[in-house]
Amino acid sequence: MLAPLLILALHLQIQTTEVPEIVRGTGLFQSCKGAIRWMDAPEAAKPRADDENFDNCTAYIGGFIEGRAIVGCEPPDATFGTLARVYVAYMEKNPKLLDNFRFVGLQLAITDSYPCHLKK
Repeated sequence: MLAPLLILALHLQIQTTEVPEIVRGTGLFQSCKGAIRWMDAPEAAKPRADDENFDNCTAYIGGFIEGRAIVGCEPPDATFGTLARVYVAYMEKNPKLLDNFRFVGLQLAITDSYPCHLKK
């Protein structure tokens, strides 16, 4: 219950500071869109340019999910591909978040679809 309030406070604080380009949501969004293109392509036609996008997107999401697990949240029962799609869809509906730190949009997207259930 406290987590959404902390996220909102962090989101509001972040909006008042300049976010370096390398850690903005735009980078993760573009990587995850490329990862989805790569996943959806037939095996023989996988876009070579999206190999790195796939790695960047899934590595960042994997680290994020691991971090949530460390603080006691059950990992979502979903593949990295599904989580990438959840993130991209959420960001398409909330484009203002693209200028924030990438973890803000990812946190909101994942929490929206997979609320934190504390481990027992």
